[in-house]
Amino acid sequence: MASISSIPLEHQIDNWIGSKAVEFINRYSDDKPFFLWVGFAGPHDPYNPPREIADQLKDLVVPESIPATDESNAFRDSFIKSHLEGSAQTDFSEFTKETKDKIRRHYAGLINIIDQQVGDILKVLDTIPSNRETVVIFTSDHGDFLGDFDFVGKALFHQPSIRIPLIVSGGSFPVKESDSLVALTDLYSSILSLAGLENSVSQDSYKLPELSQDGKRKSLLGSTGAGVMLLKDHWKLCKYKNGVRTLHNIMEDPLEQNNIYHNPDFKNFYNELEEILMFEVLQSVIDGHSEKTYPYMTMTPDHPGHQPGWIRPYPNNIWSDKYEGIDGWGKSGMPS
Repeated sequence: MASISSIPLEHQIDNWIGSKAVEFINRYSDDKPFFLWVGFAGPHDPYNPPREIADQLKDLVVPESIPATDESNAFRDSFIKSHLEGSAQTDFSEFTKETKDKIRRHYAGLINIIDQQVGDILKVLDTIPSNRETVVIFTSDHGDFLGDFDFVGKALFHQPSIRIPLIVSGGSFPVKESDSLVALTDLYSSILSLAGLENSVSQDSYKLPELSQDGKRKSLLGSTGAGVMLLKDHWKLCKYKNGVRTLHNIMEDPLEQNNIYHNPDFKNFYNELEEILMFEVLQSVIDGHSEKTYPYMTMTPDHPGHQPGWIRPYPNNIWSDKYEGIDGWGKSGMPS
């Protein structure tokens, strides 16, 4: 972990991905708009930049890691075991500051490689004729603990794991910072909107606030194999399958050091979040099985699903349109 890659800088995977994106833009001659997804593999464990990049950052002063808590320590044994037995083959039972700092410097090195490639992509986009406006979205699929709470990787709902960059440039987007609550799934509706289309499929995708007058996303459900999370405004409620429960005000406690789940003074906040969390979990379970349900003839006698040879389009909710709401199968209102 935090080693040196034997692959030369010019042959690093993220350099190759960036160069292929530049090639695509350079050879694109169609008058129609294009959609290009550039999926960089890094930065990622095992945090192994090539030698020349690591040497450039060997004296870099990195931020201190966030201290572990009683709640995060409940996950330490499983974290250590998974990295000993998995492909990492690394023992994190003694996670020293020296190791954390080295991981952070190497992570910065991997980001440096991507920064160079993003710069090359933006340069070639500048060569596109002025009548072709391009929107650029820069984001990531997840964060990384990098030693925070004595972890690396992700899977838990602490801020270093779930909070990611989202930079949008071009189009009608104003030059400003936003504290709106958004999710990666919101890019689906937002990109469709930029193309003049509407989202008719995904219920868990909202237009970015700058593209819609419908208001901000009110809450966000998170789910992994470890548990579930509900984020609303600056309140975060987490419930893990190992029994750990946390409630944090991430505005007042951004490092998540003070778990107020059991504090009776915050019972009202907990009850509100709990109600929304249970609604979202139940709704996601129902929605997740919607493609398996069948239109009962006694309830929907004129549904095409009763005819021989009918093939269900996918994705498709058989209770949509005029059948939505029958017998409780339709989408109901979320608690405010």
